[in-house]
Amino acid sequence: MAVRKLNGRYVVEFESLGNRVFRRLPPGSTKAQADAYELRRRREIVDQDVLGKAPVVPLTTAIDEWLLEVVTGRKDERETKNKAVLVRAAIAGLPLTRSGITEAAKHVLKMARKKGAKPLTAATLNRRLAILKGTAKWAWKVQHWTTENLSPYVILIDKKKERVRDRTVSQRVIEKMIRKGRNFEARAFIALGAYGLMRTSEIMRAQPSDIGRGLTLPKTKKGVPRVVPIIPQLRPFLAAIPFKHHKRTLYAWFEEARDAAGVTDLVHHDLRRSGATILLNAGVSLEIVAHVLGDSLEVAKKHYAHVLNRTAEKAMRKGFRPIRAPASKARTGLST
Repeated sequence: MAVRKLNGRYVVEFESLGNRVFRRLPPGSTKAQADAYELRRRREIVDQDVLGKAPVVPLTTAIDEWLLEVVTGRKDERETKNKAVLVRAAIAGLPLTRSGITEAAKHVLKMARKKGAKPLTAATLNRRLAILKGTAKWAWKVQHWTTENLSPYVILIDKKKERVRDRTVSQRVIEKMIRKGRNFEARAFIALGAYGLMRTSEIMRAQPSDIGRGLTLPKTKKGVPRVVPIIPQLRPFLAAIPFKHHKRTLYAWFEEARDAAGVTDLVHHDLRRSGATILLNAGVSLEIVAHVLGDSLEVAKKHYAHVLNRTAEKAMRKGFRPIRAPASKARTGLST
């Protein structure tokens, strides 16, 4: 029996023309979907082994299958699937072939130059290109839909060529933005980013049960829990947790407060960077700031090198005692 249930999930397992197929369908899949998958795989094997032709699979279909089989259940499932929607829209109609995957990569890069839209960073584009790379490798290695691994034909952007974003604001500007917030949730959304050094995703996942001596964030980007110290500037806004509005609504309110405060070219994540910069300028060690951010020292050094350079200069000026300038070159022992 090729289709059966194993631990509550449908499994397709059979051998045809020397090819063994085993696939555990994602949770929630129906028997009809399992039967359809079995039939399609049997036809592909016949096409490839008997008729000598490789199946021509649409790239959008390959992405859908990759999402179901590989991404489902992963920690980044929701985020990856959201990005895949954008990628699918850009590559509709292209086949899973060498020319198709190359053209698809070009289409994804064109998204960065879309008229009227904000320019996309190299990191954002690379995350979208990674969907193509992951799909291509899986389609070759697991599904045998291609005779070669097409993943290398998707070239990621060299992020070293992209300047690290340096857009921060002062505490005075942060306070002005908070005052301009249209309601309590809008003001709290700004405050948690700036005074909690929190990412948008962390703010949206926060629950009242996470509040104690500090605000515990069990699910972070790094996958490691961290604790945000609750300082007086932050405490009044904890009452907004959990946020009742969608993050798109909150982000629109943030942009409204930002514009009302006379600030341009600022994204919500810049509030987190602003908070870290304020702490570093106040003399807080990089190690402590990195700890609060939930970043490694290496990452913190990369993002805040310019701040460290300024604080290092201030420290050196303060550390060395003043000296009287030499009256002339002759008295210094220097020669021309």
